[in-house]
Amino acid sequence: RITPKRSRTVEFTAPSIFLPGVRVKHPKWGIGVVRDSYGETDDVKVMVNFSTVGVKRLSLKFANLERL
Repeated sequence: RITPKRSRTVEFTAPSIFLPGVRVKHPKWGIGVVRDSYGETDDVKVMVNFSTVGVKRLSLKFANLERL
C-alpha cells in the first residue's frame, strides 16, 4: 500500500473579508482602507492606508482589525 505524501504548501492571500478596498478600523490608528493582502495560512499580512498615520503593514494575527 502506497501512502501519498502530504508536503504541499497551501498559499493564499488574506481572508476574503480583508480584500483590497475594504474599510477597516484599528484600535490605535482609526479607520483605514486595505490596499493589499498577502501571506500564508498562519502569517497573513495586510497593507492598510490610514488617514492619520499613512500606510502600515500589519499581521492579521496581531492587528485587531475590525471590518466596517
